Amino acid sequence: MLLALIGAGLATLSYRRWGKMEAAMRNNRELPFSGVLLVMTVGVAAAAFIVAALILVAR
Repeated sequence: MLLALIGAGLATLSYRRWGKMEAAMRNNRELPFSGVLLVMTVGVAAAAFIVAALILVAR
């Protein structure tokens, strides 16, 4: 369930980020910073650690 929520959130954030990037390139402005990659990295890493811990505990 957690991974599904993270995926849905990232899809929404990514679509917004894409729009901002496209607008900046179209208007010849500097590309804006976005924390989407940081959110994705932390979320996936946390999920991986949780799954690994559950696998180790189940043995």
